[in-house]
Amino acid sequence: MGALAPMAASLRHRGPDGEGVWSDPEAGIGLAHCRLAVVDLSPNGAQPMLSASGHHVICFNGEIYNHKSLRLQIEACQEVAWRGTSDTEVLLEAIDLWGVEEALDRSNGMFALAVWDRARRVLTLARDRMGEKPLYVGRVGGNIVFASELKALCCAPGWKGLLDAAALAELMRFGYIRAPLSIYEQIYKLPAGNLVRFSADEALASLRLEDFVARLHPYWSLERAVDAALDAPFKGGIEDALECLQPLLIDSVKQRMEADVPVGALLSGGVDSSLVVALMQECSTKPVRTFTVGFSDKAYDESARARRVAEYLETEHTELTVSPDEALALIPRLPVIYDEPFADPSQIPTALICALTRQSVTVALSGDGGDELFMGYRRYADAHNAWKVFGCLPGWARASAAHGLQSVGRLVGGLTGFRLARYGRRVRARDFDQCYANFASLSLVQTTRNLWPLRHPGGASLPDWLSESGQRMRFMDQLAYLPDDILTKTDRASMASALELRVPLLDHRIVEFAWSLPSSMLAGGGVGKRLLRQALYRKIPRVLVDRPKQGFDVPIDDWLRGPLRVWAQELLYARELRSLDLFDFAVVDRLWSEQIQGTARNAYALWPILMFASWNLLSH
Repeated sequence: MGALAPMAASLRHRGPDGEGVWSDPEAGIGLAHCRLAVVDLSPNGAQPMLSASGHHVICFNGEIYNHKSLRLQIEACQEVAWRGTSDTEVLLEAIDLWGVEEALDRSNGMFALAVWDRARRVLTLARDRMGEKPLYVGRVGGNIVFASELKALCCAPGWKGLLDAAALAELMRFGYIRAPLSIYEQIYKLPAGNLVRFSADEALASLRLEDFVARLHPYWSLERAVDAALDAPFKGGIEDALECLQPLLIDSVKQRMEADVPVGALLSGGVDSSLVVALMQECSTKPVRTFTVGFSDKAYDESARARRVAEYLETEHTELTVSPDEALALIPRLPVIYDEPFADPSQIPTALICALTRQSVTVALSGDGGDELFMGYRRYADAHNAWKVFGCLPGWARASAAHGLQSVGRLVGGLTGFRLARYGRRVRARDFDQCYANFASLSLVQTTRNLWPLRHPGGASLPDWLSESGQRMRFMDQLAYLPDDILTKTDRASMASALELRVPLLDHRIVEFAWSLPSSMLAGGGVGKRLLRQALYRKIPRVLVDRPKQGFDVPIDDWLRGPLRVWAQELLYARELRSLDLFDFAVVDRLWSEQIQGTARNAYALWPILMFASWNLLSH
């Protein structure tokens, strides 16, 4: 139990307002918690927390947004001597009354939690439906260990930290590692919507991937939710859909604005964040605090559009213009913030805007999730159109056409040739699912040795009844890209500054409603998020937000040829990286040479290697 203190100390950035430890040495269980006080700031909200009956102990990260409603439901069943007003206490008493699964089914929130049943000597770990909060679990030194971030597990006695080669291959292709894998062997991410149990009376010789997957139990399943929604499709027109969506959006935003600390919002000026802020302003009696970050490079600067939206809605707006030097200064800290190698370049502005926001508020709402729920990404149309042309060809003809495009691309050279070759690699696919995965990949250039083809962790596959291409793409993104890239990025960036980020569009009621809608209400005429746009046009003049989608990005290509060149070259040729028999360095060297010569834009293929190299250097 002596490891609990250093494990908790490593996570103090996530909860700087208090620490607590509870243990039962006889049962071999210990829990530690670092608190970010948001609801009930008194000691009555401290954790780990024992239920009034003494049957359960909880360690909980996140928020239960409907805790007031849950409190009333509990009081209708039994008399409770409440100690405080925290959502943690409500959830704990709900578990005591109904059990973990029913309590979670009744809850609306984001969370990672550990519950110890003192009578049955069983530990239950659970994660929220969409994967907003992280939870790692594994076997270290003969013990089951778990934490919100890997750095805590590294403090456990017996830690070895052996690299998982399959996870590395995932990182190189997608820029992130899909659950349940992590960068380390026998350390796993608990998938969203799942719980897993361990008994103090069982002996575990190891915890292999297959063993872990076999233990998983989904208390909420995206597949089941989608199946139910498609069995009961929405029957009305777009105005009817708006009338149904509007109260869901308002209730979700209102619930997420409740806190005993200052609340604000991240505002990019795009559809999703503008809609969230507009709804917040409707629900608030005073101007909402909004925050945006801009760059001196106008091609990547969204601050002007955010400013126009803020002015129209009359928010209390704060804007930070980041110089290249300030952004570059953050990059060496990324391995510490993200804890395992993570290579979505928008991690940089996300961390910067979270640090800015935390200077004024403790809680912020964001517009994440709109693209995945309502078909906002351009790649949805690109992949669909590409497969419409190439998917009708026999496999051999498709491979031949893809090879031809790549050959022409190499002959043409330059950026035009690079784009042709990249398109050829994308359409070289056995089926539509692989084609879309190619469009969603950072790179299809194989830089690792003997690590492909990739397998889907846990052996999951897409349901056969998802017949439309749009359905399949959205399902793939909500299953992996959303929790393992987007929400990983925002959780680590926000919690590095002790900022709690809440995501109204990922309320499970909105997720389930979105799946009941026909594709024509989601995208059409080359424009995505059709229904969300119509909801926003009721709040804001469309001229303020009707602009081409500009992702939250940074000029990585230019930086690697300019101010990051020395940093990148030192990492790519470092002895610590070159000594690993994991990479095909002939390919890596070619990518780097083309990048610095300007004959190809290889930044997105190089960034995962650089993030791994930087992380690997730090971990030694």
